[in-house]
Amino acid sequence: MNTLSIMKAATFTPTSHGWGVPILWEGKPGVGKTSRIHELAKFGLHVEVLVGSVRAPTDIGGFPMPDNGTMKLIPPHFAEVVTKAKRAVIFADELNTSPPAVQAAFLRAMLEKVVGDTQLPGGVRWTAACNSVEDAAAGWDLAALGPHQPWGAGD
Repeated sequence: MNTLSIMKAATFTPTSHGWGVPILWEGKPGVGKTSRIHELAKFGLHVEVLVGSVRAPTDIGGFPMPDNGTMKLIPPHFAEVVTKAKRAVIFADELNTSPPAVQAAFLRAMLEKVVGDTQLPGGVRWTAACNSVEDAAAGWDLAALGPHQPWGAGD
């Protein structure tokens, strides 16, 4: 099975939160991970790229804002864009160059499809890519899963 077939199968698989099984693509720099994700636009999906190495946890999990004596998490702009698009894939690029706190924000958003206090529509999917720790510039092991353990292992 080729990469595009795997990507299509994961993207168009129904789940309890709508569509798409989050997949982590790992490979050497320059092998085309990002360009493959952009191919999903051919299938009518808006592609939103979030580069993990330049993000803070609030950029993914929402910004705390006081509201009538409580705190709300205001969703970041990308959540508004994909909600409006209804059919989209959010691509967390360079995931393992993100500090552990950013990785944790990405993980919740990917698995629960919640950004800030906003539930993303069922037509929004997530995927991610990274270089191996040995090949990544300032790469970290993925905090929640440990080194080289596939997402969903142990579920």
